[in-house]
Amino acid sequence: MYDEGTFSHPFFLGGYFILTGAVFSAVLIGSGMWLAWMAGYRRRNLCGDHSDYLVTRLPRPAQHWTIADFFLMFGTIIVVGSLASPLLNKPIAPTVGQATEVAPAEQASNPEAIEPVESAQQPGVLPNQAGVPPVKMDLAKRVGIQMLANATSFLILLAFLHLARDATLENLSLIPRLSDLRRGLVATVWILAPVLLVNIAVSQLVEYKHSVTDLLAEKNSMRTFAALFLSAAVLTPIVEEFQFRLLLQGGLQKYFGDTSWQDDHPRFSYSSLAPLLVSSLVFAVMHLGQGAAPIPLFFLALGLGVVYQRTNRLWITIVVHMILNGATITMEFCRLNSGFGG
Repeated sequence: MYDEGTFSHPFFLGGYFILTGAVFSAVLIGSGMWLAWMAGYRRRNLCGDHSDYLVTRLPRPAQHWTIADFFLMFGTIIVVGSLASPLLNKPIAPTVGQATEVAPAEQASNPEAIEPVESAQQPGVLPNQAGVPPVKMDLAKRVGIQMLANATSFLILLAFLHLARDATLENLSLIPRLSDLRRGLVATVWILAPVLLVNIAVSQLVEYKHSVTDLLAEKNSMRTFAALFLSAAVLTPIVEEFQFRLLLQGGLQKYFGDTSWQDDHPRFSYSSLAPLLVSSLVFAVMHLGQGAAPIPLFFLALGLGVVYQRTNRLWITIVVHMILNGATITMEFCRLNSGFGG
């Protein structure tokens, strides 16, 4: 439980109910927008623009990357994470007495009291000295390693694309505009409605799990919340949208010859659907191990994918991703410290 000081239980309880109310209000408004659009009342679209298209179509800049760059970034994340793991995880070995001390009576009655140490390293377990039980990797360090790997690989890929592909921040759509923020805020309301409804349905069958919320529950403090908020609500949306929407989906769009951003392109075609479905499926698969989360995340990726495919503006999807992740972790922090539901 967070130590009481500047903030109290009523403060967190109030924050939790305010955020919950805001989320469900957004769902109701978003549902109404979908119904109005399908009924033919189309004053403003998913981006908040006056358009006959559900998603605004904007010009596509010259593309200087391919699907191979997605795999390069994926491999870079693995390599950086592997290199950082032994540096950030140096467990303090127990003393000889702590490592080998077993009551003689227990040894006599239970020969299995002393278990041999397996030679093969187990997932999430750090190698240790001979005769000393392996130490499981601390959850905070795992999250820290992932954060470091994501940030480092992102910077490496930016440098690579600039030097090897002649890409700029402008044609990578990484320079934010005020219109990106406006469109992202409106798109959040539209996308949140179906995604949250799917999430509510599947969460009744399978429990949701995530290392970030698990760590927040394990080390419940303002410092932990601030670090996780920076990671989950700021860094992760930028890195994941860059990796999955720009590199993977963008690379697939180039491969399939997608022209869905043009006004004369049909609403649905193989060249536009294939990049969306493949990139969304990969995005969902990469989140396996989080309970039922991959199912709603697949639909979230579809929504973000359509927005990026039509607008060619990465920051619109980053804004949506930031809002959803930020709201999730803030609500969980308020819930944990309010005593509500726990």
